[in-house]
Amino acid sequence: MEIRRLEPWEHGKTRSLYEEVFSEDDKKFVDYYYKWKIRDSRIYVAEDGGEIQAMVHANPFLVWVRGTVQRLHYIVAVATRKPYRHRGLMRALLELAEQDMAENGECFTFLMPAAEQIYAPLGYRFFSRQRCGVLRGALSSKMRILAADLHSFAEKADRFVCEPEEPREVCCRPVQQKEYAALADFVNGILQKQYDVFIYRDAAYYERLSAEQKCQGGNVMILIHKKEDGIGNPNQREAQNEMQTPGVEIIGTFCTSAEDGQQLELREVILAPEYMKAGTEALLRYVGTEDGCKVFGCQPELFLEEIQMKPLLMGKAPCGGVFCSDWDADRVYINEVV
Repeated sequence: MEIRRLEPWEHGKTRSLYEEVFSEDDKKFVDYYYKWKIRDSRIYVAEDGGEIQAMVHANPFLVWVRGTVQRLHYIVAVATRKPYRHRGLMRALLELAEQDMAENGECFTFLMPAAEQIYAPLGYRFFSRQRCGVLRGALSSKMRILAADLHSFAEKADRFVCEPEEPREVCCRPVQQKEYAALADFVNGILQKQYDVFIYRDAAYYERLSAEQKCQGGNVMILIHKKEDGIGNPNQREAQNEMQTPGVEIIGTFCTSAEDGQQLELREVILAPEYMKAGTEALLRYVGTEDGCKVFGCQPELFLEEIQMKPLLMGKAPCGGVFCSDWDADRVYINEVV
């Protein structure tokens, strides 16, 4: 059995194992993952007889950690073929990945566990919780959005939501490619004021996220405030290098997703505090159902019903260092990542 790190040109060799172990992921998502996510990944494998029998992917993310932006790695796609399980291969692969991280000076790594008991003996512990609940308002149930209609709805969202019978100053629409940098600046600015640790956004982050959402029939949406004078917030425009549409101020964002035949779900809802009320009203108009819409990941100021704080991510300092012993889970904003 050989334990090693693959060369980048070898990464595609792991796809058959991915499809075998993660059979719940459809082809569109796997295509997205192997096109976008493994470009800069480190992939560690256990080979027997020239065949890959186990693997661990370490995908890079920029992470804001108490005032500094660090390049850290997220552990994902941990997989072992059934005949090779319970032989210590996962532990060996994680140790090799952690050794590389320690040599690069990375302060921690993180993962979303299938079960806590798998990773706790390896030194991982929960450090991130996800705020979940139901966004509900008194709106017509005739506007219920099903997954089958989600993609076409998202394409029409700016017209459908931004042109109601009465003018509204805040509305929703899909983000445009030219606005990725502006959206990243907006989100980073909001999260820096509220959290000590979060995934740091840039234009490339939203390019990947948009591709991910679209392959699942969803989209990355923005809430915008249309300025009557057509100027928008001059400070925001300067910070965003005028990448934003003139006369439009971004005041919030969220992602849409849904399983086939199910109702719309919202993820990663981030609103400017001064627009929390107007932004919530715009979200309710977008959702358009009295039954409510499930929300996964949002600020505590967003009013939800049936709130749950779900333990989400486990982390570890590479090679046994002290990991975030004084972190406040309420000051960590890392939701589902791929």
